[in-house]
Amino acid sequence: MNAKQKNNDITLNLLQSIADRSDITQRGLARRLGLALGLTNSYLKTCVKAGFIKIEQIPANRYLYYLTPHGLAEKGRLLTEYLQRSMQAFRGARQECSDFFSSITLFDFPVAVIGNGDLLDLVELIAQSHHIHVASYASVSDVIKQHDYWIIASFENAQMYYQQLRDTADDKSVFCFSMLAVRRDSSDLTLTNNNINMGQVE
Repeated sequence: MNAKQKNNDITLNLLQSIADRSDITQRGLARRLGLALGLTNSYLKTCVKAGFIKIEQIPANRYLYYLTPHGLAEKGRLLTEYLQRSMQAFRGARQECSDFFSSITLFDFPVAVIGNGDLLDLVELIAQSHHIHVASYASVSDVIKQHDYWIIASFENAQMYYQQLRDTADDKSVFCFSMLAVRRDSSDLTLTNNNINMGQVE
């Protein structure tokens, strides 16, 4: 994700938060966006200046925030952009995972999948189409069986899980979705359909 996409996603979340609750406080916005209060205030001022948000002061020094027609249109535009980008990422991840399963032929144990949520669901679905059995774990510490291959399918802690697996597994047997941006070594290799061949890095 580049800086512009990140900025657009924050703006979308801010506009959606205000659409959901007009009496939300700036501290509430900051918590929901996961940003510092000062940065949240900066985004809020930018949206007001752009004409996306209207502010109304109410008693006790509180404020109500409303989306203007221009703000509603912008929210719709940013949401469409986000969904299109998400679909592109999903298609890319699906192809990467399918290529990985196609590349492995010799293994005695289920493929271990570390993670949960949407990526795990995607892996399990593609594994079924390749007739490959997988065993899912919430974290590396939960693994209780032996495995020949590993898939990291977690948006959170992906780098940590990879580092933990390197202590016990062959690096070439660990698959990481490129969207997770896991740093493999000094050359920052990521296992994708461009460098997987029979479970080996070219």
